[in-house]
Amino acid sequence: MLRSYLTITFRNLLKHKAFSLINIGGLSIGLSGCLLVLQYVGFESSYDQLVPQKEQIYRLITHDDARDNAFALTSLVIAPILENELPEVAMATRLFPQGGTVSVDGEHETKAFKEEQTLYADAHFLKIFGYPAKHGIASSALEAPGSVALTVSAAERFFGRSDESVIGKQLTRYDMFGQQQYQVTALLENLPPNAHIQAEIFFSFHMLESEALKGWGLEGWNAFPTYVMLHNQAAIEEAEGKLPALAKKYGQEDDHIHYSFQPLAEIYLDAQQWGNALGPTGSPQQIYSFTILAYVILLIGWINYINLTTARSAERIKEVGLRKIMGGSRRILIKQFLTETFVLHLISLVIAITIFQGALPFLSNLLDKDIRQGIVFLQSAYGPLLLLVLFTGTMLSGLYPAILLSSFAPGLVLKGKFTTSNPGIMLRKGLVVMQFVASIFLLGSTLINYLQLEFMQQANLGLTTDQILVLDGPTIGESLTSERMLSIKNELAKLPFVSALSSSGSIPGKGYNYYTSAQQPNQDWQQANSYAIVEIDAFFLPNYEITLLAGRNFSQALHTEKDNIVINKTAMQRLGFASAEQTIGQQIRVGNAERLQEIIGVVDDYHHASLKEAFSPIIFNYQTQGGALSLKLSSTSSLSLSEIMDQIKTRFLTLAPGNPFTYFFLDEHYASLYQQEIQEGTLLTIFSCIAIIIACMGLYGLTSLTVQQRTKEIGIRKVLGATVLGMIHLLTQDFIGLILLAATIAVPLVYFTMHQWLENYAFTMDYSIYLFTPVVLMIAGLGLATVGWQAYKAAQANPANSLRNE
Repeated sequence: MLRSYLTITFRNLLKHKAFSLINIGGLSIGLSGCLLVLQYVGFESSYDQLVPQKEQIYRLITHDDARDNAFALTSLVIAPILENELPEVAMATRLFPQGGTVSVDGEHETKAFKEEQTLYADAHFLKIFGYPAKHGIASSALEAPGSVALTVSAAERFFGRSDESVIGKQLTRYDMFGQQQYQVTALLENLPPNAHIQAEIFFSFHMLESEALKGWGLEGWNAFPTYVMLHNQAAIEEAEGKLPALAKKYGQEDDHIHYSFQPLAEIYLDAQQWGNALGPTGSPQQIYSFTILAYVILLIGWINYINLTTARSAERIKEVGLRKIMGGSRRILIKQFLTETFVLHLISLVIAITIFQGALPFLSNLLDKDIRQGIVFLQSAYGPLLLLVLFTGTMLSGLYPAILLSSFAPGLVLKGKFTTSNPGIMLRKGLVVMQFVASIFLLGSTLINYLQLEFMQQANLGLTTDQILVLDGPTIGESLTSERMLSIKNELAKLPFVSALSSSGSIPGKGYNYYTSAQQPNQDWQQANSYAIVEIDAFFLPNYEITLLAGRNFSQALHTEKDNIVINKTAMQRLGFASAEQTIGQQIRVGNAERLQEIIGVVDDYHHASLKEAFSPIIFNYQTQGGALSLKLSSTSSLSLSEIMDQIKTRFLTLAPGNPFTYFFLDEHYASLYQQEIQEGTLLTIFSCIAIIIACMGLYGLTSLTVQQRTKEIGIRKVLGATVLGMIHLLTQDFIGLILLAATIAVPLVYFTMHQWLENYAFTMDYSIYLFTPVVLMIAGLGLATVGWQAYKAAQANPANSLRNE
């Protein structure tokens, strides 16, 4: 019986090649699009799943109820307290992310490298996270003072190899703590791309455990991500319940501060909520959106199949009638039609997997993420995915056509009295509307994503980024002294193509130096808020063209500027001052300092971070030894960019020998702040196009069937004098009406959905429902072109040919 089913199936597929290709093409594109989206979603959901004991690992979160704030940082001393005082905690570890310069003695010269992905980590870190070692013993690699563990990529960069000979090699680190010597004790495999901690160099924590730093206590320097491993997962509630009493025991006086544990598996998708990420961050909203997108694309493919199969029912009713007269039961007929559906889905699935495998590397490059890590449907959790898709697709898209086709009465069929039911016609029209609702929704979402991205990229930042070249300041040798730094700045400023130069501890778009509290002298600690600190020299504000609202800038000629500060407009408002003029001369307490600092200037708000974030209250401190140099290049120079960079490099290395020469252009960096939006927009564009292509393929097939079924009517109308335009109008009016109905449903839906999405941004584009007019016109145009071409060919046909056999 199965052989008979398969024979009939392939005979029908070959007999109706055009519709078979449309069905297979639509399902293949839909399935491959669904698999690609699920692969991306699977990758985004897989962060830290390779950590051996991930269920027992938690990150400590500090909550500040008085300021309605929370952050994933704690003080230096809390990890050992947790380890010693809580029996539920097996181990605790602290990290301190700190970039710096690493120098390595080569055979002929000392090479220096500017490294950003570096962490100070204590001895338990590698034990807790279980990162595998290629050479050495990872679990004990950071126990000895002055030890360092490198990943394979870092070892190859420093030493040109990653074999066992790297163990025992020496390197020197330069950073805010000075100069330290380290010895390589372990060579780790590169961390997987789906790990929320992304680092290549792990330095022993011992240098940070000085008595001076320990003296900060629980409420001191909150700059350390802290993780714990519990003896078992069930102990988490008991351990968390003991945290308030433990904080009191060790001298915490602020009742508004409390702590909680966050599971490791939740960190990547919650990292934006807590801030202070040690690597990339994800978006739960994006995961949910793209999961829905995957199934919408697949649903559009299934709708195509249902529509085309039921529309062809009139062609197969005689076959059904004969089979029933010959003794075929309804059950046998349903099995036959489900077999056809299954075979067609199986062929489509094989093609879809081929498309998936070919498109995956392209998509990884496009997203700048190696999402090929673990093919979703080959993993244990997704193993049954293909079978489920195959079975679900067969039942959802095949069962209704099978029941419909098998329900025809053989007597009426053979007498030619069969007519298509109104409910069946309405169902097909409803499914077409669903397809175009989905297409308009996806295309509308893509448009708003693009317009918001364009708005953020072209918005007035409140500062200039054009022609700004940022150099990492020197960290090695005599260049560390204040006098030497001033000399380097003066010499670089003499270059003819440098129109201005400044130094700062923080660069716009690259975060802040640190955060601290600030308040007026007459306010108590409960009125103190958190402020971002940016350390700048006297040339920073004019170099970046930041508007001074009142007061003055720092002056290099004055030796008392350390007692003065400049603040931005948001900080002024948060401190409670009514106007910029009123603020000048006021004194405030910054942090825990005994002395007060005088506000000498107020600047207008500018976007120190991306437009996704609201303006932060900023306090500018005076500092002449900033870690970065900002050079404004003249736009009138006759030299090429490569010639300019060669001269800057030569001058810099002459002034600061032994330092690495690393740089970036600020406008390019600001553009990179929207990488997630660019990736999201790219995915939406690709899969919106896929959805539209599938919908148009279905519309093309449905129109072709309609034209075939109305051949006699078209011929008679032509004989009676109907014009070509009249025939096109007759055949297209129903479909255009369906598209307009879809627009009526989809536009309000996408409007309110994207309105909610825009609330994730502090600064948004002007938003109106009329923005979707081009989307509706585009979809209507594509639909009209698809239907109109078929209608035009039918209207142009010779009526004698259509009436010859009637």
